[in-house]
Amino acid sequence: MHFRLALTVAAVATSSALAQDIVLWGRTCATSPGFLNQPVAIAAGIEHTAILLGDGSVRIWGENASYAAATPPAVTDAIQVGIGQYHGAILHQNGSVTTWGSSLSGQGNVPAGLVATSISVGGSHTLAIRSAGTVAAWGLNDLGQSTVPGTVGTAVEVAAGYRHSLARRANGTVAAWGWNQYGQTTVPAGLTGAVQISAGGAFSVALMASGSVVTWGSWPNTPPAQQNFVKIAAGDNHLVGLRADGTVAAWGFANSTGTLVPALSGPATAIAAGSGHTVVMLQGGEIVAFGATTTASMGAPEVANIRSVAVTDKSYGIVDDNGTVQVFGDGSWSNSGNIPVDLGPSSAIAATHGGFAVIQKGGSVRSWGSTSTLNPPALSGVIDLCGGGYHFVARRADGTIACWGQNTSGQCTVPVKLAPVSQIAAGDAFTIVAHPSGVVEGWGSNADGALNAPLFTAEPRSIAAGNSHVSAVRPDGTVVVWGASTSSQQAVPAGLDRVTKVACSGYATIAVRETGEVVTWGGGSNPANGPNPAAPGVHAPTMVVAKGSVAMVVMPHGSSGNPADLNGDGTVDAQDLASLLAAWGTAGPGDLNGDGTVSAPDLAALLAAWS
Repeated sequence: MHFRLALTVAAVATSSALAQDIVLWGRTCATSPGFLNQPVAIAAGIEHTAILLGDGSVRIWGENASYAAATPPAVTDAIQVGIGQYHGAILHQNGSVTTWGSSLSGQGNVPAGLVATSISVGGSHTLAIRSAGTVAAWGLNDLGQSTVPGTVGTAVEVAAGYRHSLARRANGTVAAWGWNQYGQTTVPAGLTGAVQISAGGAFSVALMASGSVVTWGSWPNTPPAQQNFVKIAAGDNHLVGLRADGTVAAWGFANSTGTLVPALSGPATAIAAGSGHTVVMLQGGEIVAFGATTTASMGAPEVANIRSVAVTDKSYGIVDDNGTVQVFGDGSWSNSGNIPVDLGPSSAIAATHGGFAVIQKGGSVRSWGSTSTLNPPALSGVIDLCGGGYHFVARRADGTIACWGQNTSGQCTVPVKLAPVSQIAAGDAFTIVAHPSGVVEGWGSNADGALNAPLFTAEPRSIAAGNSHVSAVRPDGTVVVWGASTSSQQAVPAGLDRVTKVACSGYATIAVRETGEVVTWGGGSNPANGPNPAAPGVHAPTMVVAKGSVAMVVMPHGSSGNPADLNGDGTVDAQDLASLLAAWGTAGPGDLNGDGTVSAPDLAALLAAWS
């Protein structure tokens, strides 16, 4: 998600009067990665989600630590997608199968010459139905889940669970093999007439023509009285059913948050279940997710009048123009969703890894979530706020600073006689400030040199801090990074200029240029280390925040993400052409190639993108 690691700009960013779009990407982000064009199918993994689009491409986001949510292959001919714990798979129009992610257990060893009609991805193995109807399996086989019994014969559907496999024959009978500790491969005697199957963590389920479900294995719960389902999806510990009228039911173990179905804005057309979360596609293409590490409404497509945003590792907070605070995502994460019931109108919000703080009337502050930051000092006159790993930093109107939270490295020990401060940022265990004179200094941990700031000729345009690195925009619009470099944090793209603001996740930097272009770098070779590259379609954000391994931007509602869509109405048309021509010869809106002047190449680019 877009998450906030000490982002000064976003804490006080003002909103527009129009609805705004939120785009999130990176690790632990079971939230919409953008506003998607014609979603046609969804799939859910451990803590990540995939969407197949109408143009044959695949989008994915979520928990990335096991590389299953790493960027999938760029394709335009996908007809089915599946994701497991450590890998994902795509079925192409020609019947070939491509995998991505880990292959430590042979997940990438697609059988030579395979021409498939259907696939299913389990924890660390994959099933496919060949064009002749027989079943192929590959990947982890420690419990026989990838050894297809000869008795299976031909199948019309396959379902891969955590470590077991299912196949449904044309006559509605079901075959099962693999891990059977809880009886998940012991198909009920006489079962026939199944119209769909699904495999969970340690249980199996069959949907019958009557709309009822039959389960076996580790499954202590009974389904709702009103079933009449037309589609089922099994998660690790829960089961989801889609009814003919578009309503959704979910049930399972008491601790499965994926069963807490929110109010949906319309009928559902597709469902998917992950380890602890559920994903629903509504009629019209809206995607909604709920459960562990998800947002209640994926993508929050029309949040009006956003004033300030901030993100923890697994949730994000919004302040609107009315001062109302809302938290989306996994609010149980460090109790970050426990907004104080007596919280008054707020003007800005900031976040640590597991908590939020807001500026209240009169410049006082309130915080909740992570226990290390629950007791802010009695403050007044606060106009800016940022969060580090487990501490908050507040700046008053007179330029003085206050800190609270974890102080194990001295990150909250503000130097005596500190000169007035104009910008603040906070890393995992350090604090960085900028003065109007251009001096940048800090306190706390300097293990990786994050406090060794360079000299600036004037005040930086923007500063931000990651876990152990700091990024700053020089007065001339170029970027300098110092501190840790183990994950390419200091690998600023050559020629990057005209930058207006930066944000830092744990190991990466997100920069916004005057042209609206969003540029990211860092994270090294490990996709779990940061939101790099940026989510497609991100352009000209009004706010940008980052935290941990996720990032988030706010853009005007309806923006197409196309740089040539100058007015952000979702199309490139005559209005955009007029704006470009009005700025001809200047560095204003319409400088699409970023060379500093609106000229013929920019006109050509706009015409090429004409809607």
